[in-house]
Amino acid sequence: MSAPLIWVVLPIFISLVLLFFTKFYKLVCLSQIGFCFLILLSAAVARFIPVESSSFFVYEISPEMNILGRSLVITSGLKTTLMLFYGALGIWSVGLYLFKVKSNIVPLGLAFIGLLVAGLAVEPFLYSALILEIAVIISVPMIAKVADPRIKGVSRYLIYFTIGMPFVLLAGWYLAGGEITPVNDEQLVQAALLLGLGFVFWLAVFPFQSWVPLLSDETEPNEGLFILTLLPIAVVVLLLKYLNGFAWLRGYDTVFQALRLFGLIMVIIGSIWFSLQNNLRKAMGYLILVSSGFMIIAISLNSPNGYIVSTYFMLLRVVSFFVVSWTLVSMEKVTGILKVDSLKYLFSTAPLLAIGFFISLFSLIGMPFTAGFPVMQSFLSEFAVYEPRLNIFVIISLTILSITLIRWLFISLTLSEDNKPYKLELPLHIFFISCIFGLLIIGIFPNLVYPHISEIVNDLQFLVR
Repeated sequence: MSAPLIWVVLPIFISLVLLFFTKFYKLVCLSQIGFCFLILLSAAVARFIPVESSSFFVYEISPEMNILGRSLVITSGLKTTLMLFYGALGIWSVGLYLFKVKSNIVPLGLAFIGLLVAGLAVEPFLYSALILEIAVIISVPMIAKVADPRIKGVSRYLIYFTIGMPFVLLAGWYLAGGEITPVNDEQLVQAALLLGLGFVFWLAVFPFQSWVPLLSDETEPNEGLFILTLLPIAVVVLLLKYLNGFAWLRGYDTVFQALRLFGLIMVIIGSIWFSLQNNLRKAMGYLILVSSGFMIIAISLNSPNGYIVSTYFMLLRVVSFFVVSWTLVSMEKVTGILKVDSLKYLFSTAPLLAIGFFISLFSLIGMPFTAGFPVMQSFLSEFAVYEPRLNIFVIISLTILSITLIRWLFISLTLSEDNKPYKLELPLHIFFISCIFGLLIIGIFPNLVYPHISEIVNDLQFLVR
């Protein structure tokens, strides 16, 4: 049995089968939850042939599978990535079930995640762009509503990803030619420019970032943030594979300087626009851009620790935006609208929601005792070593975000005797308490989780060794 069959082909097949039973939504949702956690369990105990030594139960699988003349290869690093993806889908599906929310994430989420993994597993990985484009097309029905006339964000999302795809393909074609004959300076500049344009569209770098806040505003928080959280992670992992796979690209300093510039632009502009927003949905879109910017800056340092820190941001992004998405869903039931002004009286009406909302947001900017503190501390110390002069821009961005969140916190602390407390059902009560403690435990005991997520870059021997 091969790993791609279990973790790529089977999830896509299960997703297509479950489509015929969507009228039994609760059953399908439970099936998706169970399948996701089965995949996590299978990945945890699986060992690739030859079997590595272990004192636990393991089973042997082949890491490779051939389809239409191309290979899908699951490496140990990619196994960690798919565990992050399927884990995210599993907990998001738990949220859908507990909150009794109907969404096309069930069951299309399995096909979406399966295609993301396939895009990262395909060899030669030049075909990754095509598979990621299919994943984007699959994701559109997950977030678009037939009855909703607002389609600007969804349209731009699809258009920008489609425009970026040929640039990445052409860059790969240029670079692949260098495996046979050396790439000259002119070809290297052209390939770097094409690759840069492709990833600029995919990662929503200014001035092509407008679709992210639009998509965040037009979609439900639980759906839009699911796509916006996971898809850029897949794009960043693909970027790492390009850097690891081509020595000419890896040795071209301008590439890393451009990545640093893109990341800083995303962090600065994202934080400024975040501070100016009154719409909480749009504000989360700009916070997504800031999170992506930190990942790109960490990669631009071109150091082993920088690449490892970028994986820390991936995990932090998933857990934080997961909590944010479900607190926003609940807050909308309390306030009716998701505006900054609607945060007023939040601590007096729904204290558990307020605590979860602010701890998850403060985690994203690295406040002490939150899940983001060890990540941001590692990032700032590494950035100060390689680019001490540019560290001021990151600090300014974090200051803007901190001041904005503190202002929101004071608004939500406003007391009123007239507002009746919002009562959560017991399962939701347990859900939010678990999320809050999870964020705090990750921050206080970072060694429990973060060293494991760094295995994402284990296979990138030219970058981290």
